[in-house]
Amino acid sequence: MSEEERLYLATRTEVTYVRPGQVVFEKGMKPGDHFFMVRSGAVDLKDGEELIDVFDEGDLFGIRPLLANDTFRASATVREEGIVYYIPLVSGKGYWSKTPGLRCTLPRISHRPERDQVNRAWVRSRLPMSERTCYGDV
Repeated sequence: MSEEERLYLATRTEVTYVRPGQVVFEKGMKPGDHFFMVRSGAVDLKDGEELIDVFDEGDLFGIRPLLANDTFRASATVREEGIVYYIPLVSGKGYWSKTPGLRCTLPRISHRPERDQVNRAWVRSRLPMSERTCYGDV
């Protein structure tokens, strides 16, 4: 990423204090022009009452529907108070489209290896085969 793109993101990223119960996004909503990163605290990803995942420090989320021009397929609600970054994708779209594989890799970035297993299971149970191309052997 160029210095100009890094500066663009740094000056446009929103730093938001979040409290337990606060909704980050709801199932069925269209994403805006940003994705999210947990700086501190935790955020639950739920489909109805089913807990799909818990995002904590360093986790990125809300990327897939943004890149796919789709709606959110689950809801994200704050579990523990903290800080969530709202990171704009506007500048990043061009950069990501020029980088082979990044579009598929970015939604799976995690500092916890077990998360990939959870994501694969969720993808297998929810997404039609035609939408699984970024998930390899799911």
